[in-house]
Amino acid sequence: MKLPLRVILGNPTDPRIREKWSLAQLDDKFTVPVAIDRLEVEGLEQRITTRSDSAVELTQSQPESDSYILIYRFKLKKGKWYLVEFENGSY
Repeated sequence: MKLPLRVILGNPTDPRIREKWSLAQLDDKFTVPVAIDRLEVEGLEQRITTRSDSAVELTQSQPESDSYILIYRFKLKKGKWYLVEFENGSY
């Protein structure tokens, strides 16, 4: 994880809040991705989008709903994937 973590909060139709979270803030604010074997139980779906050879976006959301949309952006550096941005676009 790259710290401070860049964060985008708020739904896309309203002004977005951009923050940088320290390690201390993650415990209170960060939503850990749901494990793939728990997605159906939690009523979520997951989409992985490859943005480039070194950038991947993981989206977890409720099907056909705007009330829960979490996006995790990862970058590949020196053979390891790092979380570089978290977006909570939930309403």
